[in-house]
Amino acid sequence: MRFRYVVIFSILSFFLLSPLFGQAVNVRDFNEALTSGNVTLESANGTGYISTVTGRLRNNTRNEIQINVSITNGLYFVNSGAGQNMIAVAVYLEGNRFYRSGTIRYIILPANTTTNIIFVSLCADREKDAPKTNELLIRTNMPSNLQSIATRLSNYYAANYGTAVNEPIQLALWREQRESISDIAAIYNFTAEDWTTSSNILGLPPPPIDPIPAGTYSYSSRYSVTINGNNFTMNWEDSIYRGTYIRIDNAIILKATSGDYKGVFTIVNNGIQDRDGDLWRRR
Repeated sequence: MRFRYVVIFSILSFFLLSPLFGQAVNVRDFNEALTSGNVTLESANGTGYISTVTGRLRNNTRNEIQINVSITNGLYFVNSGAGQNMIAVAVYLEGNRFYRSGTIRYIILPANTTTNIIFVSLCADREKDAPKTNELLIRTNMPSNLQSIATRLSNYYAANYGTAVNEPIQLALWREQRESISDIAAIYNFTAEDWTTSSNILGLPPPPIDPIPAGTYSYSSRYSVTINGNNFTMNWEDSIYRGTYIRIDNAIILKATSGDYKGVFTIVNNGIQDRDGDLWRRR
């Protein structure tokens, strides 16, 4: 299974809006506005990506409502289809727009109007596919086992706006759910720096990122990989792949720059072991 993933929230991609001079800003928390009944989440749907959810918000009042971009404690969505459940940590207007007053970022919902929005979201089910556009996402209570990590990730996103946080917070969620690095790496692209940042978020010690010993590791005459520095050459049956790798903890993740190959191995005493449990011995 492969996830399609898009990073849409870099600081350069935003069209920043500014309130009129002297305009009062009374920004409300997203969950509080929903609970009060002043705002209704009319719908939420997948996008085919694990980082975004689209939605429609209805302002039920006669007054304009200003909503904080950051969603305190996160927002949990259950997928009505076969795709992932999601956790939203921030909300923006359609087109990734928002308003700013000093350090406060917020969206505006006009009176008695439905507004298209987009959520910055995280996948809560690694083994499932990203929610499709025809899959309805239903807001429900945050599961008790995710409450603490959802709050931590929402706060981290808010405090680190403008930096590359999408990958680290997604990694932190999966690691909190006890997903292995091998299982994560098989479906998700990330860097050693992303993994280290996720460790910092979780309060874990930084992992070793040392290269493995140079040499050739083989499973049979038709399957071998040669490590040289941070580069590798993979002989896979009649195909040859070349690329780079990263080592994190006891795992190495190989990504080909020539050909469509991605491999995840675990370092063991007498070689490296693939995801099927086969041992590749060093020659």
